[in-house]
Amino acid sequence: MNKETDLPLLSLILPEGLLTYFTIVGFDKKPIKDPLYVNRLTIYLEEKKEIPEAYKNHQYKASGFMEPRIIEDYPIRDNLVSLSLKRR
Repeated sequence: MNKETDLPLLSLILPEGLLTYFTIVGFDKKPIKDPLYVNRLTIYLEEKKEIPEAYKNHQYKASGFMEPRIIEDYPIRDNLVSLSLKRR
């Protein structure tokens, strides 16, 4: 896999609107022991350092990233898909 060319392709399979608030920082594909699936594709996303327009007038405090949340997405071919989301 070539990560430079594969990242734009990954954006096509992500839920609509997700890349409005997050950027893809990487992915990996690892074999798993599962009777139905061969691999697990994990896509790593980090929240952008932008405040949504609806919250521009509120006070906020930057305190780094929280622990990532893992979201199980729809399988693609023989791959389980997980989204690892790091929020601020």
